[in-house]
Amino acid sequence: MGMRPTHLAYMFSALTLIGSATRDHIIPHIPPPPDTVEGIPAPPCDAALVIGDTFLQPTVYENGPGITYIQVHGDETTGVPAAKRLINQYGGRLIQFPGNDRWLDFFHNEQEYRVDPNNIFSDRGRDATLRAWSFRYRASPPGEQQVVRAAVARFATTFLEQCAFSEASAIIALHNNPNEGQTTFHRYQRTARAAYRRGDVDNFTLVTTAGLFEYLRRKEVSVIHEDTEHARHGSLSWWAATHGIPYVNTEFQTGHLKEHARALESATEFFKE
Repeated sequence: MGMRPTHLAYMFSALTLIGSATRDHIIPHIPPPPDTVEGIPAPPCDAALVIGDTFLQPTVYENGPGITYIQVHGDETTGVPAAKRLINQYGGRLIQFPGNDRWLDFFHNEQEYRVDPNNIFSDRGRDATLRAWSFRYRASPPGEQQVVRAAVARFATTFLEQCAFSEASAIIALHNNPNEGQTTFHRYQRTARAAYRRGDVDNFTLVTTAGLFEYLRRKEVSVIHEDTEHARHGSLSWWAATHGIPYVNTEFQTGHLKEHARALESATEFFKE
């Protein structure tokens, strides 16, 4: 049975029209939907989210209960077909951040800012990603920086709550990297609790539990047991670890679908056994 993404019942045509503009993932100056009130269901996971003065809308592909797969960066799509196939087979959902590139761009008080969405789940991470990618943030006084960080924090918190991440049985993230770029097995191995490598340094997984590490190692999937206890970089893996939710980051070279699919299948099997 073919699956299709869920849709917002209350999203109006203006949002769709504006979304078709050149920067379709930036939709500034649109009035928000009405607040949720008692007796009315909370917004679904794919409801529009506000960050600063900008609305961003995730996409959700789902088939009943199961694992939460997430594509944090819009341009990292290699594993998406494999994740959807697993969802069709076992149930679960795939949440995809809006946009077609790595970043989330937004406006706040008519100024544009940029963040890496995988570094917004702690205050240290928010400050670091804003400093790295937003000149306006670096040039702002501390008080204004705090206001911008607070806007990003509200977005991150609303996203986690709206998509009920705290209730997820497991989270599997889909990431891609270029051939022999900065994101390789060796980079993460330096600070790992444990590491096992087999094959290409660009194709590996990162996990937050010893059980996952041992399972994937036995499956001969390159795997790193992250040291999330001392990390405060604001990634979703750090957030999941601090909330006791099993997390797998599949990090594979762009276009290596066969290898990526095998790792996704192995990780999914762990949670189904």
